[in-house]
Amino acid sequence: MNTHINNKKIKNIIEIVKSKPYLVLLFAMSIIIDVAVLIAEKLATQDCGQILGKELSFYSQLLLQPWTWFSFTLTVAQFIVWRNVLKYVQLTFACCISSLAYPLTSLAAMLLFNNNIQPIEWLGILLVTVGIMLASTEKEKISV
Repeated sequence: MNTHINNKKIKNIIEIVKSKPYLVLLFAMSIIIDVAVLIAEKLATQDCGQILGKELSFYSQLLLQPWTWFSFTLTVAQFIVWRNVLKYVQLTFACCISSLAYPLTSLAAMLLFNNNIQPIEWLGILLVTVGIMLASTEKEKISV
């Protein structure tokens, strides 16, 4: 019976995507913006010096960084895109798709910041992403 429910969900998702092909674009935009926000936040903090014991100075410097304001702007854009995504799909499915931002952010960190990600870290990223995807396939317990 659980297979029947999952097949029905998959057919429903395919119907939604066929009737609203821009939904794929909205998901892609949401993931890309999510990754871009994290990259912008990292870039903003790089030039702010040490935080330990100098929190006020750090946050003052952070507010002066263009990357901080770019990140705020992207966050507003992400909110708008995410709201449009949620108009058409259940939250659990949307979270499943948006979990792809985790490995993509790690990949971006590797490419842009020369982060050395160890195999055990990739395994952790994979487990988190797959875990979210598996959790989102469960039947929703609360109906809104």
